[in-house]
Amino acid sequence: MLEEEKRLQGEIQGLLETAEATDQQEDQEYGDEADGYQVGQELARREQRLQKIQEAKAALEAREQREHPGETIDPKKQISFADPDARCFTKPSDGTRYVYNAQAAVDMDRQIIVANHVEESVSDAHAAAPILERMEQEQGQAPEVLVADAGYGNQDTLDSCQQRGVTPVCATTREGKEDRESGSKLDRFGYEYDQDRFVCPHGHIFQFSHDNPTSGERTYKSGGPVTCACGHYQSVAGRAVIRVGQSHLAKRELQRIMDEPGHRELYRRRKCTAEPPFGQIKAGMGFRRFLYRGRQKVGSEWNLVCAAFNVRKMGTLLRGRGRPANPGHTAGGKRANGPLWKLPPLKPFFPSRSGLLASLTRWARPPACKVAPLAHGL
Repeated sequence: MLEEEKRLQGEIQGLLETAEATDQQEDQEYGDEADGYQVGQELARREQRLQKIQEAKAALEAREQREHPGETIDPKKQISFADPDARCFTKPSDGTRYVYNAQAAVDMDRQIIVANHVEESVSDAHAAAPILERMEQEQGQAPEVLVADAGYGNQDTLDSCQQRGVTPVCATTREGKEDRESGSKLDRFGYEYDQDRFVCPHGHIFQFSHDNPTSGERTYKSGGPVTCACGHYQSVAGRAVIRVGQSHLAKRELQRIMDEPGHRELYRRRKCTAEPPFGQIKAGMGFRRFLYRGRQKVGSEWNLVCAAFNVRKMGTLLRGRGRPANPGHTAGGKRANGPLWKLPPLKPFFPSRSGLLASLTRWARPPACKVAPLAHGL
């Protein structure tokens, strides 16, 4: 858009200069009353294109300012002219597409959807809070346990769960890739939760000193000089100092919770309980792409898909096939690779009557385009 904007501005300026020069020449030849040279169509077409680019730029800048306040916008950031709400997502096997990130909470035993929403980002990093809010609205209470994959393993998920008294059983790295994904020397340090201190591989202890009220970083200091090269130390008054961000501490806390008895076994169930509903929606129901544009319409479409899935699933359960071993036990889910929730008792998700009527109304409208954005990660 930046390059196209400059090109169009140059062409518009050139057309205006040409028109002005021609007008002056014709005024001398034919007088001031003659209409002279006309550039209306060429100028209008370029001005219309420039206006559309400027509107898209303004929408992109507003979105980035809302999501990343104070940060410089990457010149490679993109936005769709046809659907500004969709997000640009690049996958090596599929290329670059504009997509939506549909989320759902799925019961672990019955595989019934109990809450859903459409995330505003292709990342799952901030998806825990809205899905927990939806579960509180739909179920009347927060779940007991949230089980989520590595996409949710961050401070936002931890804070959202702690605020509601939910236990997050959440991975922080992809299984089998811990060493390759470890990007900090601090990851090799041990951490003693009861004494709030770090221990380097050579045995040097870094005790908690103080918090930084501005950045939220926590400072840890050694008892004396440190001679090893386990990390990037700063020397203060003869003592080695390390500063730890809140995000690292959050991952440490999630790892500690994951190591509690029974949690790893519960986490292993996620791949065979939370993910099948999304495969069934894609393969069994044939829903692989949204037909509408705009987040509101896409949210209505996702409501109907989830409700239709629940009807099919409950019909199967009532016929006696796939009867759960422990009914009313747990709930969980998101898209493929999503979170899992434990919640007694189960209340299937259906849109409210007013919400369903609104969904049906939007569903009945003709599609906004022949080819709609792909639904990412259902």
